[in-house]
Amino acid sequence: MAFDFHINNKKELHEHIVQFISNNLSNFFTLVPGISEVPSSFIEMAEFMNKGYDASLGDLILIGKNNKYDGIVLLLACKHKNGLGQKRVIKKWDARNYKVIISNRYDDIIKKLICYCYKTPKW
Repeated sequence: MAFDFHINNKKELHEHIVQFISNNLSNFFTLVPGISEVPSSFIEMAEFMNKGYDASLGDLILIGKNNKYDGIVLLLACKHKNGLGQKRVIKKWDARNYKVIISNRYDDIIKKLICYCYKTPKW
């Protein structure tokens, strides 16, 4: 999949994914913000927690039922960093019948979103 922009960080990746969904899949998904901000310090993380943010929210929650799931939770992270936090997120959302996508690649995420909407998910 070709695109004519460069993604430098997680924030830009998040913005481009939201833009793609808004422009192309808004009739299928309802967007719910997760914790898209990346805390830069323990103090900032504490502030997030005081505001009610939960690390197990994921970065973006997409409500949209297909033939298998009730929605998608995006974790904009590396797949090889499958630590306790990611396992907790997957377990939490599996119990709610949501597919969890863990990736930091725009093309990978977009491909999986399109497959989710228009085919039986096969990932």
